Amino acid sequence: MTKPTFPTPEEIKAIIKKIEDKMYLNKISSKKKNKGFDKCLDILNDRLKNPENPYFIAESEEEWDQVNEIFKSQLKGIEDLKEVSNRSMAILCVDWLNGTKDSINFLNKKQYEKSKK
Repeated sequence: MTKPTFPTPEEIKAIIKKIEDKMYLNKISSKKKNKGFDKCLDILNDRLKNPENPYFIAESEEEWDQVNEIFKSQLKGIEDLKEVSNRSMAILCVDWLNGTKDSINFLNKKQYEKSKK
């Protein structure tokens, strides 16, 4: 079992600020998109309150079920999001919290476009 490098509380707070800024800008253009951001804020704030992350990188087949259950528990509530894009935001947010640094690119469209090249 290997633990990935998780974001620090300071990094989480910086992402919360970015999301809040985007939500402010989106109030005019897209209320639907804000539902995904709302879920991300819930997930991020929950991690600040409960900093222990049980996620790990599975190194054997026996560990896959355990990892999948942890990931599912971290995504609790996304089934309430009707838009696929909103569920995707929540999944990327959890991925980022679990150590996949590139997952947070959805916050910055220009950065996301660069990463696709």
